Parts: sequence; C-alpha cells; structure tokens
Amino acid sequence: MPVSRRDADPILQRMIEWRKDPTAEATVKLCETLRAERAPIAREEVAYISTTVARLHRGNLEVLRSLGLLQLARGLIDEARVTFVRIADARGLGRRVNPPGKKVARPGSALIATAPNKPARPPLPPPRPPPRKASRSGRSSDSSPPSR
Repeated sequence: MPVSRRDADPILQRMIEWRKDPTAEATVKLCETLRAERAPIAREEVAYISTTVARLHRGNLEVLRSLGLLQLARGLIDEARVTFVRIADARGLGRRVNPPGKKVARPGSALIATAPNKPARPPLPPPRPPPRKASRSGRSSDSSPPSR
C-alpha cells in the first residue's frame, strides 16, 4: 500500500495535530519545534500558521514573537517584519518612536518611521556640452580669429 504524504511527513503530522486544538501554548510549541527543524518547510505551511495566528491570537505577544522567530528562521523576512511591527503596535511602542509631525507609511509603525531616508538611485551626472561643429576652414565655429 502506498504511503501518503500525510503519513510520511512529520512536519505535516505536527501541523495536523496542532490544527485540532490551536491554543496559544500549542502554537508557541509548534513554532519553536518548526524553527528548530532541519528539514525544509514549505512557505505555504508557515503562511497557514501565520493566518491562523492572525485570526486567533492577534493580541498574544508570546505567540507573535515565536511566529516572528519562525518566519526569520525560514527566510520570510518581509512576513517577520510585519509580525514584529504588530508586536510593537500591540505594546504601544510604535507611537512613541515616531517623531512628532513626521508622516509614516503606516501609523504606529516604528520600523518604518525610524528608517533613514535614502535616495532611490544616485544623482545623474551633469549634462555634457554639445560637440563643436567644424567650419569649412577646419577650425571650430566658436574659435576666435587668428591673431596677427
């Protein structure tokens, strides 16, 4: 009898067990276990955990922290940044870091507000002068007449 992926994959087995009762403690334990796992984990599996955490444990800082560390360990940098910004917002840290009067991309986002402003690309060099046109005598048209 062939073995299905569900029976063969220990990561998937852990996620199935967690899905039956995704409490905060079980979620932290799952994130820590998957973070320490050497085997590759599909991006979709981490995304599923992220959406479940966003739905069920939005205000639990311990769960958000363990999810952010899992995302960092799996190379999901942008997702981890969003998770850590959620932690800062939940703790009220985002509003204290923003300088007064400065507009940010997302209100309360401490990471965006403190990022240095850098130009998108280096400035262009100054334009070159137009090339000189040669006259019939072989001299350029803007040269002065020969002195005697």
